[in-house]
Amino acid sequence: FDLKSAPRQMELWGLVEGAENVRKVREWEEARQRTAETEEEEEYPPTLPRSAKYIRIASFEYDIEGRESVQTFPVLPDVHELGLDFGIVVLRVKSNWGQPEFTCLYRLRVHGQRLSVDTSAEAES
Repeated sequence: FDLKSAPRQMELWGLVEGAENVRKVREWEEARQRTAETEEEEEYPPTLPRSAKYIRIASFEYDIEGRESVQTFPVLPDVHELGLDFGIVVLRVKSNWGQPEFTCLYRLRVHGQRLSVDTSAEAES
C-alpha cells in the first residue's frame, strides 16, 4: 500500500433541495452576512453545477498516522444546527499525501439521523 495516494484534505458538500431546506439555508446565509461571519471563505467547487445550490457540510483531513484506517468526521456545527436533510452529497478531495498522479479512496460512508416529521398538521386536515 502506498500511503502517499491516500486522500488528505477533503470536503463534503450537500445538495440543498426542498422548499424548507432552501428557506433555512437562505436565512442562515443572510444571518452570516449580517453578523460578518467570515471564518473561512469557502471556495465553491468548480466541478459542481452553478444551477443547483450546494453547501459545504464538512471539511476534514484523513490522518494516515491514525490508529484506525476507518475515520469519522463531524458535520460543521452551524450546518448541523440547521437540521437539513440531504439526498445527494459530493465528496471533494482537495489533496492527498504526496502521490502526484492519483488518489485512492476505498470507501465513503455517510451516516445521519432520521429527521422527525411533524404529522400533526396532516392529522388535523
